[in-house]
Amino acid sequence: ATYDAYPYFIQRVDAARYFILYVYGGLYADMDMMPTAELAGVIRDALRRSPDGASWSCSEGGSAFPSVVLFESKMASRLLPPSTRITNAIMLAPEPQSTFFRHVIDGLVPAFERTPSLHYLGNYYNVLSTTGSRFLNLRFLDYRHSHPLQDAREEVCVVPTVLTRRAIISLQGSSWHEGATSSFIRTFIQPLLIWAA
Repeated sequence: ATYDAYPYFIQRVDAARYFILYVYGGLYADMDMMPTAELAGVIRDALRRSPDGASWSCSEGGSAFPSVVLFESKMASRLLPPSTRITNAIMLAPEPQSTFFRHVIDGLVPAFERTPSLHYLGNYYNVLSTTGSRFLNLRFLDYRHSHPLQDAREEVCVVPTVLTRRAIISLQGSSWHEGATSSFIRTFIQPLLIWAA
């Protein structure tokens, strides 16, 4: 019912990618994500059980095999809140039935029900908060909080921004939010900048 109730097509696309990764596993990447030769090495290092021989490691002191690899946004900044750092444009689940993606799926209905409809801001806020990257980030933070490292939980690896920038090129695509973003900036941000000047 929630799937059909989403007002924007991109929300159904976002939700579907989480279900597909949960049921089948695999690599999901938006069509405007072009891998460089370095992506294979980044993923290989992320999936290593130990940091030996890796240029970097997701290992947090244990030897857990990561069952999910997420990527920080290429625009991520430590100045941004943690709820905006991870992108849903590229995600990896080496095996199906990930408890992390189950956790993400379990949050879809509550996020849709509690997110206020702010259509005057365009679709940007609603999509990001109900199914998009902000939603994924909040589910990731909740997962980390509810599954402490000492528990026998799967490891979720997050590829840092510096590696994401080298491993993936974002092509200019037909993005769902282009009009909404420029409208939001023109309506709300630009007047603030003019007023502040």
